[in-house]
Amino acid sequence: AEGIGAVQWLGINLSGPDRVPSRHTGSVASANLLQLLRTQPMLGRWFTEEETRPGQPLFVVLSHSLWQEEFGGLPNALGRTVNVNGEPATIIGIMPAKFSFPGYERLWINLRPAPVDPRERPIDRVELFARLKPGVEPDQALAEFNTIAGSLVKLWPETNQGFERMNLQRF
Repeated sequence: AEGIGAVQWLGINLSGPDRVPSRHTGSVASANLLQLLRTQPMLGRWFTEEETRPGQPLFVVLSHSLWQEEFGGLPNALGRTVNVNGEPATIIGIMPAKFSFPGYERLWINLRPAPVDPRERPIDRVELFARLKPGVEPDQALAEFNTIAGSLVKLWPETNQGFERMNLQRF
């Protein structure tokens, strides 16, 4: 694969000073997700690798529609602090109109694993997305991913038993 990105769906409560609290469909996302999708924010930026490490502050990228509806479509939304599920977060980007990935997300936050034993699953049910290198067939990629999954079962059998295989969907 050219790269592997990760997302996890999350229900997000957005609140803050001078805001009526609202609930949205969102995702936590890896820093390289937009690189794999070959797109960029319309305004501002996406998360950096450093911002997806344990212990980093929370950052938010808004969908175009959420930016229009709740921030008046004003560029000064960038840099504002909001609360995401009660945690302070800084708005750093606005996605183009009609962008939504992997489903109908209205906002994205940086994927930050907790600095603990990975067997404790601080992030659960993450979906992985990859862009295959030219010439690599999907069945080759699936065989490689299944080898990785099998090695994780051997490494952490108490948490990974039953996850020896991965599903592969093309998009």
